[in-house]
Amino acid sequence: MLEHRIRTSILTLLACFLFFQSVNVWAGIYLDRDFIILQKFQLGKKVNVAKSFPSIKNSSKYIQKCKVSFKNPSQYKRGYNGLPDFGWIATQQKTLVLNPNQELKLQDFYFFVPAEERNYNQHFQTLMTIETDEHMALSISVPIWIETESKKPNLPGFNGLYPSSIEFGKGGIKREQRSVYVYNQETKPVLYTIFVFTPPKRSGWAVMPPSAGYEWLGRVEGITIEAKGRKITDTRWEILIKPKSAMEIKLRTSPDYSLKGKEAFLVAVAENYDEWNFSRIQIKP
Repeated sequence: MLEHRIRTSILTLLACFLFFQSVNVWAGIYLDRDFIILQKFQLGKKVNVAKSFPSIKNSSKYIQKCKVSFKNPSQYKRGYNGLPDFGWIATQQKTLVLNPNQELKLQDFYFFVPAEERNYNQHFQTLMTIETDEHMALSISVPIWIETESKKPNLPGFNGLYPSSIEFGKGGIKREQRSVYVYNQETKPVLYTIFVFTPPKRSGWAVMPPSAGYEWLGRVEGITIEAKGRKITDTRWEILIKPKSAMEIKLRTSPDYSLKGKEAFLVAVAENYDEWNFSRIQIKP
């Protein structure tokens, strides 16, 4: 009886292995990248972003008909919000037909974000989904992060950081200082915690890519912040911002550390809120 059960289990595992192997060969749709990030995105211009999109390869022996669609995820990375209008995306490549072993580069994808005050200094997130309907249904999704260009806020109700990215010269050469402003457009004072942050390697943040040509700052060293408030550490403060006002945050780099090509986040979190606002800190390579 025991020998029979063992033999049955082995046959079951073998069948499952062969089944899943056949699925990979049969479905056979692969993308050459697993994320898309568009930074400092210019508003008011129709931009062809296809060069940032992945190539699609059909490695199966069947013709594959694919449908391309966009939707917002059920969960967002901290600091990002859903794309508010899918009318900002235009393409003629909503349906793709791939021959066996064909690789297709997407060429016709345009994004247009209206040049409205509310769209500056924003971080949007959405998903591009590739679905097949031939032989066996398959769905692959790729996250898209869109970070719009910075502009000094002139909008009642704006709460967040300006500018949305801060760039330093080549790290390690000299001490530099930059300023970021945290805005509170509420009718009451708001207590913020501000801190320098880099995504841990083993966490959900691991899939958040650094900017092209940069790598995450491993340990939060070599960058300090200063503000009018309560200092917790060199890289963490609590600040109380008056209603309808903003507070300056000073960031400094130190020549005592190797910071070339490093990137981090400056994060602001309001008391009793889980929502993050952030600016990217970049030290030129």
